[in-house]
Amino acid sequence: MRSWLILLATATTACHPDDKLDTAEPLAPAPWAGWTASWQPCSLVEGADDGLAECSATPMPLFWEDPDDDRTIEIHAKRLPAQQPADRQLWLLDGGPGASGLYDFPARMAYIQERYPSAEIYTLDHRGTGYSERLGCDAEGLTTPSGESITSSEYPGCIAQIQDELGDRLEAYTSTLSSYDLAAYIEATRSAEAQVFAWGGSYGSYWAQRYLAVAPTQADGVIIEGIAPTDTTLILSEPYTNLAAQELFSRCGQDEVCSGYLGDDPWASLGAALERMDKEDHCTSSGLSSSLVSSLLAYLMYSRSGMAVIPAAAYRLDRCSADDEAALVNLYYALFGDGGSWDIEAYSILLQHHVMFSEMWAHPDFEGVDLDAWYDDLYDEALVVKGYGHSKLEIYEQWPLYQDASWDDRWAQTETPMLMLQGELDPVTPHALAQGVTEHFDGAHQHWVSFEHSAHSTSFDTPVVSDDSEEPCGFQLVLGFMADPTAALDRACVERTLPIDFDPGQFYAEHYFGTEGLWD
Repeated sequence: MRSWLILLATATTACHPDDKLDTAEPLAPAPWAGWTASWQPCSLVEGADDGLAECSATPMPLFWEDPDDDRTIEIHAKRLPAQQPADRQLWLLDGGPGASGLYDFPARMAYIQERYPSAEIYTLDHRGTGYSERLGCDAEGLTTPSGESITSSEYPGCIAQIQDELGDRLEAYTSTLSSYDLAAYIEATRSAEAQVFAWGGSYGSYWAQRYLAVAPTQADGVIIEGIAPTDTTLILSEPYTNLAAQELFSRCGQDEVCSGYLGDDPWASLGAALERMDKEDHCTSSGLSSSLVSSLLAYLMYSRSGMAVIPAAAYRLDRCSADDEAALVNLYYALFGDGGSWDIEAYSILLQHHVMFSEMWAHPDFEGVDLDAWYDDLYDEALVVKGYGHSKLEIYEQWPLYQDASWDDRWAQTETPMLMLQGELDPVTPHALAQGVTEHFDGAHQHWVSFEHSAHSTSFDTPVVSDDSEEPCGFQLVLGFMADPTAALDRACVERTLPIDFDPGQFYAEHYFGTEGLWD
């Protein structure tokens, strides 16, 4: 058995037997007690000048746990005021790590408030992204060889630059200190009339768990989805992406439409087509390669709409007429655009590396493992992966890691009501690892819900059997939980969540492939 399969077989969850005892102890008294923040009118959508929101730029202690250090960092937050007297406050925590809530969440903030008009909707930027001292370097300029991306050859200079410019400030760009920032903002804005909730998806779920560790009794409820457990390692995201895709193709083989095109073993059909690309230059005349197609399929695994078209992409790859090859090229541009400039203020890849490598990479299951060889074994056999393993290892070996022994890998001790939503086909925060949180958050009002047909997003990617007016099941659960976090959770819609439709219609075909039909 290959080494990567052995590790997956022995590490079905990232938890360890003694983790139940390895819990974080919050500071007492809370250093954010009595905190204040001022708010000014601003745009909900960045650059729109719409005047719908209010923004705050509040100086926070650079190191919350060091009272003798008087340096500060300005943390930016945004709120959408309630349309009625406010009885709820909801804080949205963005993912990545590296994404900016102020850029990413305006549409979601408006959507939620339209359906919950008495809720104030908030978000804030994690330290190191957006307006909160975004972590970046000169290599991200439009005139550099890679444009706003950073190549492997540029990373040494980039790392040297941020170390030289920031010094020990670099050690303040952490999930723990960002959790203190969140707690301080909640302290500054909460009222006796409004219950407070925090929602986090993907890395935001990890951030929310750290918030519960530092402030275990502050919020009235916490919602997490696309769950990255406290003791996670993102090394495992690659093999679990492949396993999630394999399960998707298994369901294709059981579907009348899908199996009609790809046969009883669609996974083998995909493997054969990728092998032909390598050995016969099959379907490569437009610049496609087996590694590029594998990566495209891996990114499509993040959503139901993407998963719906993956088997059709495999079918077109196998057949590869001129129109099929053009459709696959269109698929690339549908996912990644034209490769031109993007708004780097909305994301920091350097913050992603900083938090991921310091807290979400090294893991006891990989002690003594030659990860270069492990990734070699994985990529020899896997069909659907992003293929970033070796490049991440190269950056990891250079990165100036921070240490957070008081909090990293430590579980929160909290009875705060929680709603934990997880897709069984999640490619990046896999179900097999996410369910480890149930060993630690198992209180009377802490609810775990799995969605058989969903991937990384569950709040808005869980359609139900009904007319189009009914909200996605995950969002129904969120609204119900916010209405009363101590009530029994109504899970009725979970069983009515729709399976993946492998022939979803012309809109999907036009968007992803630029064709009238998905398969032909």
